[in-house]
Amino acid sequence: MKESFNVLERKLVLELTRFLDYDTEYLRSLLSESLDMSWVLGQLCWHRVAGVAYYILNNSGLLNKTNRDFRFSLQSIYEASIQRNLLSKEILSDISKVLSNANFKYAFLKGSFLSSNVYPEGLRTSNDFDMLISPSSVTACEKLLKANEFIQGYYQPGEAIFPASRHQVVESRLTRGETVPFVKKGLDKFDVIEIDLNFSLDSKNGNESQVCEMLKHVTPFSPKSDTLLYTLCPMDFIIHLCMHLYKEASVYFWVEKKRDLSIYKFCDIYALLLKWGEISFFQKLADRIQHFGVEKECCYALSGTLECYPSLTSVKGFLEMLKKITPQDTTFMKEIVQPKTGDVYSYEQPFIDWLFLSDRFAHIYIKSKGDSL
Repeated sequence: MKESFNVLERKLVLELTRFLDYDTEYLRSLLSESLDMSWVLGQLCWHRVAGVAYYILNNSGLLNKTNRDFRFSLQSIYEASIQRNLLSKEILSDISKVLSNANFKYAFLKGSFLSSNVYPEGLRTSNDFDMLISPSSVTACEKLLKANEFIQGYYQPGEAIFPASRHQVVESRLTRGETVPFVKKGLDKFDVIEIDLNFSLDSKNGNESQVCEMLKHVTPFSPKSDTLLYTLCPMDFIIHLCMHLYKEASVYFWVEKKRDLSIYKFCDIYALLLKWGEISFFQKLADRIQHFGVEKECCYALSGTLECYPSLTSVKGFLEMLKKITPQDTTFMKEIVQPKTGDVYSYEQPFIDWLFLSDRFAHIYIKSKGDSL
């Protein structure tokens, strides 16, 4: 299969996402090779890290070592991402006004915080806005959003917003740990504004106590000077990223839809590990992971992040933390579950090969049968 032969290209793709500790000389040596740069460009776009690549190449002085069309494509994406980031901050400012009347705790997740408080502008964009709330707050939050012109449903690009059916609403709650999105017409680069309400940390909906405990420790952040919102505390933010990544990587639905793995998800975790990571933080993070009993989920995500970013081995305390939370039996690392039936699937490829496969769904096989619902 073609993907397995692009060894140097894959190394370049991953190196072009190490925006906090990139190795200029190693990049220079990779760029001096005869590479399939059209494949590299495609992977950077597919994995939503083209803006990161442009930033690194520009800051390292290596942009002129690439083909004109290659760097122009990256620059166009980077500049569009800056504009999208600015608009995203405006939308978050509007959402903060809606939530000023909220009588429940919430935490914005993933890109809403990362794009404005972790990544340099233009490196991280979001298609939607994710919030974590407790299951008992879902109804109150739904009423608040509907009162502000949000519709629970799906947007077909270039067409319209289609309200969700009762079946879609129930199925999403039961199998995905989140509601059907709340959407309304947007402006400019946002065709619609989409808010996803997450009330579970996985697809099983059995961790309400964990969600409520995380929401007790929310911390404020400001996407822009006049906006105040809340997100998870640093340890819980990383744990949530790990759990969300594992949910999508290990659930049949996401693999089938080709939305299970993307490099940007591992880049998010890498960025936070370097931003917050030091020995005492990692010790507390390991304790927090064990307290929640989410060793499997965090082991999967953190091990994958280490595979993508081997430089993490030099971050003091990281490997010790990873060793402490790694279960003895790691067969789960290559398992994919179909929640509807309980069927368990598996695959054979090493992690990096699996990450770069264009059709992972075609390579899974049934490992054990469950009881159909």
